[in-house]
Amino acid sequence: MFGRSSLSFDKIYCYVYSILLDLHPNHKNKIMKAKSILLIAIILLCNSCILKSLQPFYIAKAIAYEKLLIGEWQDNNKNQWAITSLEDKFKQEQKDSSSISKEEIQFFKKHEKGYFISYTKDNKVTEFIAMPFKINNQILLDVMLFEFDNGLNNLTQNHLLPIHSVAKIDLLPNNEIVITWLAENNVLELIREGKIKIKHEIMGILQNLILTENSEDLYNFLTKYVTAKDETIWSKTYKYKLVRSSTKTNNNNEN
Repeated sequence: MFGRSSLSFDKIYCYVYSILLDLHPNHKNKIMKAKSILLIAIILLCNSCILKSLQPFYIAKAIAYEKLLIGEWQDNNKNQWAITSLEDKFKQEQKDSSSISKEEIQFFKKHEKGYFISYTKDNKVTEFIAMPFKINNQILLDVMLFEFDNGLNNLTQNHLLPIHSVAKIDLLPNNEIVITWLAENNVLELIREGKIKIKHEIMGILQNLILTENSEDLYNFLTKYVTAKDETIWSKTYKYKLVRSSTKTNNNNEN
């Protein structure tokens, strides 16, 4: 199964909340039942989350730029993906802006072998920075949120925690790729069973798993499962099959 589930917290919340509003104040049983539906929905959504980390999943010597990923893509849900080199994006920013801050220059130097990913769904654009790296020829991406279009005010945005996620890339014939994210609930289950020992915290209202391990140990953790070709930690919900929608490629960067 490819692509994110159509199940949306916003849709479920609004639906259940509308039930609550329509109910008479004395209908306590129905209200409690509706609240239970909302709670179950939250738990289901939490269980389909992407694994998150405070630190990158890669180490510097493992970085491996892949020109094949550059281009415009469409996934199985008709969403659009535009992948460009971060180097090209930075050059364009320099042309369009009269001044580039020291912080922006430092960020580029640290991620110069990375990608700038623009993901469009329902006419809303989300932008990511992704660093490619390899473990035994398996291509992986360390992904960070860069910018998103959802109308959050500055105060709300300041409560968002900068985090990393990781996805593996499988190259298929006929200009197709599959991107699969690491699943939070799968890793959490292994932690609870004592099969994985890794520094972590359980945070937030939804009790999300956040890895707090350093990058070297995160890389070693991934190496174990990539080497064994173990598919149990990868998400079935956040799995996207992309077909190239343009022959546009980037010839400026080499591996």
